[in-house]
Amino acid sequence: MTPARPGPDARLVGRGRVRALVGFACLGALSVAGFTDHSADGYLAGIVLVLGAVFGWTVVLWARVWVDGDVLYARKLGGWDVPLRLDRLTHAELGSSSGHLLHLIADGHRLKLDPWSLRLKPLYAVLACYIGPEDPIANRKLQRRLAKARRGRRPSAPPSPRV
Repeated sequence: MTPARPGPDARLVGRGRVRALVGFACLGALSVAGFTDHSADGYLAGIVLVLGAVFGWTVVLWARVWVDGDVLYARKLGGWDVPLRLDRLTHAELGSSSGHLLHLIADGHRLKLDPWSLRLKPLYAVLACYIGPEDPIANRKLQRRLAKARRGRRPSAPPSPRV
């Protein structure tokens, strides 16, 4: 079965952050210290750091998030996630202790997005159209992000359907 993918009119709302790429580049640069040690432990540490940097770069460069109408699509390193209907969101939370992940739940499907490695500012603007200022499905931390997105939203953006 072929996973659902966004259509040609889908809008990109999440992509890799430059800050994450720089962070993983620094991790790769630290590996040089391990290799210059010229010991077995140094080489092992250098290899682990290089592999971590390559994995991080791959994740950041491959991951994308699109919105096509009311449907949110996410492509991660492991493949495509199950598409979420934004008009059927039942829970939305921006974590503070669970790795700072954005958790979205709709129709029993859970989607986790990492705001550290993905630039999700355009996604917050889209979510602000579906989650009202007093909507109980979003936690306080996410409501603050959505409030910032609402202040910066263009007048042509669609109104919130959940009022």
